Amino acid sequence: MARKKFQTATDQRHFVMLYHDFLESDLLKTSYEKMLFIALKKFADSKNQCFPSLNKLSEISL
Repeated sequence: MARKKFQTATDQRHFVMLYHDFLESDLLKTSYEKMLFIALKKFADSKNQCFPSLNKLSEISL
């Protein structure tokens, strides 16, 4: 599968904000667990609920 290129910075792109304490936290032990959490945050609504498919999470987190 061909990887997409990064876009140059614009105000139009969506982003996920992460706090430094999350990155340094021991709650999620591995970088894989942290990447999955970040992928879930991408889909979260205002109530922090999300329901992406396992295929979609797999696609994003590889």
